Order: sequence, then structure tokens, then C-alpha cells
Amino acid sequence: MMGEDWKKDKTVAGGMAWLAKNFSVTENVGPCETGGQAPNEFLYYYLYALERVGMLYDTPFIGNKDWYLEGARVILAAQKPGGEWAESGPATMRPTWDTCFAILFLKRATRPLVISQDRSRAK
Repeated sequence: MMGEDWKKDKTVAGGMAWLAKNFSVTENVGPCETGGQAPNEFLYYYLYALERVGMLYDTPFIGNKDWYLEGARVILAAQKPGGEWAESGPATMRPTWDTCFAILFLKRATRPLVISQDRSRAK
């Protein structure tokens, strides 16, 4: 897909349309395939996934929502007094994971896609 306008790909456009329609930074949207999954189960991993979408797509908005501003507000408001993040609910055993994913979101850790020169032609 490199070299092509992958943003116009039907599957990518459909995924972005779904994400715009179902956008949330307070719950992990989408189908629950594990049964009984709480809406905030894996919330920080989901927010990191939103960060990846926003950065790879190189957009400040998902639909009409500022994904970073809204996500950062939720993440910063949920920070614990000790500096960590941890979900409430069934997944409370993973504060280290939650903290890592919260930091990755806040740092905008995903680098945008850059088309580099074909190394085989560079010789």
C-alpha cells in the first residue's frame, strides 16, 4: 500500500467511518467477543489504539472529535495519586499495563508513516 493513497482504501475508509460514528474515550467500543466484558475493559489499550489511528492517519480528528484532546482529558482526570493509572472493574490486576498505555497515548508514541526510498534502488 505504500506509494498508494491507502486512506482511500474502501476498508480503511469504512473503519474510519465506523470509528467516527462510535467514537468514545470513556469506554472501549466495539463487539465484546469475550462475553461479559465491561465497557471500560482494556480502556487504556483501546485509547492507545485510538492514538495509533490518529497518528498513522495523520489527523487531529476522528469524525468531528479531537481524539487527542478528549482522550488526554479522560486519562489525566483518571490518574491515581501515586502517578499510575488503573481500570476499575474486572481488569484491575493490570495497573502497569494501564499506566504504560496511558503514557503511550499522552506521548503520541506512534510515528506517522513515512515512505522511504527503496533500498534496493539506492545502490
